[in-house]
Amino acid sequence: MVEAKSVARRVISTFGVWNMSISDKTRKRLWAKSGNRCAISKIELVADPTGESDESIIGEECHICARTRGGPRYSTNLSEAEIDEYDNLILLSRNYHKIVDDNPTYYTPERIRNIKKSHGEWVRKTLDFEIRNIKSKKYPESAISFLT
Repeated sequence: MVEAKSVARRVISTFGVWNMSISDKTRKRLWAKSGNRCAISKIELVADPTGESDESIIGEECHICARTRGGPRYSTNLSEAEIDEYDNLILLSRNYHKIVDDNPTYYTPERIRNIKKSHGEWVRKTLDFEIRNIKSKKYPESAISFLT
């Protein structure tokens, strides 16, 4: 019975009907490690409220290899579980999501993974620099204890 369900899921997935979703943990990890920034343009992905509206989320959780057959960079090498995992996702602005998906021969999976890796390193270095800068100033220890 379990095998039959597994086969049915693979068949349904092949025709683009079966969709898993990105877990909350994976979504939080993606946004956190991306620093709330587009991996290409580095713009903030949550825009401030205008006074008449709430913040606008302009970031999108993008698949490096498409979820469905026929999508940009679709790969039969990924399992259902791997499709929505952190390693197959990148955080982009809406504009860059469209650009990347419209140009799959330029934005290959390898190129996108390199962009994601470089962006993650940029976020870490930028935040580490800011934290060291704050610590180097003579603030009371209680004011910066959350940084350690």
